[in-house]
Amino acid sequence: MRDDPEFNIKFLELVNSLSCLYDINNDDYHRNQIQERSWSKIEKYIVVGDGKTDQWRQILETNILGLNICTREAYQSMKSRGVDDGHIIHINR
Repeated sequence: MRDDPEFNIKFLELVNSLSCLYDINNDDYHRNQIQERSWSKIEKYIVVGDGKTDQWRQILETNILGLNICTREAYQSMKSRGVDDGHIIHINR
């Protein structure tokens, strides 16, 4: 995200309008061609060359560190409840 509130609002509105990317109840959720077109719309807002290092670091922390923290918390929760045969499954689309 940029430090531009107007850009951020428009970007979030765009993502919100493309529910085929995140809503499993949307009929287009499993249609690859529609998903690719939706990602293309988002791609127009995100230009790799414009990214500042701190912005990329924040994205990496959210996507990678966030996943690891959630995994750790799930494991600790399972351990504290005596679950010794459970699984933690990560799904990424």
